Amino acid sequence: VPGTITCSRDAVKPAEFHHFTTPPAIARMRTDARAMLDNAGYLLKQLHARFPERSATRANSLSNTIFFKCPSDVIVRKYSLATMHLSVQGRRENFAHVVVMPHVTRSVLDRFLDDLDGSRAA
Repeated sequence: VPGTITCSRDAVKPAEFHHFTTPPAIARMRTDARAMLDNAGYLLKQLHARFPERSATRANSLSNTIFFKCPSDVIVRKYSLATMHLSVQGRRENFAHVVVMPHVTRSVLDRFLDDLDGSRAA
């Protein structure tokens, strides 16, 4: 572990630190965090209502990540979804997850849900 104060050898880091700790920056981060959590809740609610078979879940109300049973490969590729294999009651199942970030708006989520619905019919 270096024995110096973090950022002390980089002339730009103290300016970045100051910029990101100003009241307007903190307010923007608070707004972004609230929007991400609200949109993650919206996505989870919509997945439960429209796709109960996907078994969507969220670790807790402070998580911006929604896990659900893996959709078609077309949807996985289109949205660059990360996938994983989990053991559920002794069975191996494929899951995907969406990480809701600040740029993810309700219209983006609605498009994703519509594509997910369209892939179910295909």
